[in-house]
Amino acid sequence: MADLKKERAQAAFDPRAMTVYLDGGEEVTALREKIMLEFERDPTFRLDDIYDLTRPEIRERYMTRVHD
Repeated sequence: MADLKKERAQAAFDPRAMTVYLDGGEEVTALREKIMLEFERDPTFRLDDIYDLTRPEIRERYMTRVHD
């Protein structure tokens, strides 16, 4: 992860400005970031424990994502 931060710091362009440009504007970027933050906070969308779950538990989690 440190290597990625180092590379981003050495970029010949502003990564934030590029993100805003590719998203189509500051408002879209802010909305996208807000939505992603909500996903990250919701335990239903956790991925860090996926290898510790049984197949039925994984199916249950995915069904929760689809139906809630």
